[in-house]
Order: sequence, then structure tokens, then C-alpha cells
Amino acid sequence: MLEVGRKSPTSEIVAL
Repeated sequence: MLEVGRKSPTSEIVAL
């Protein structure tokens, strides 16, 4: 999740 969050802004919210 964290790795994907760096590439996609939407995943950043999911990671948090």
C-alpha cells in the first residue's frame, strides 16, 4: 500500500 501510494495520490489516502 505504501509503495503504491507514492505512485498514485489516491492510494496515499488509503495507506493512511
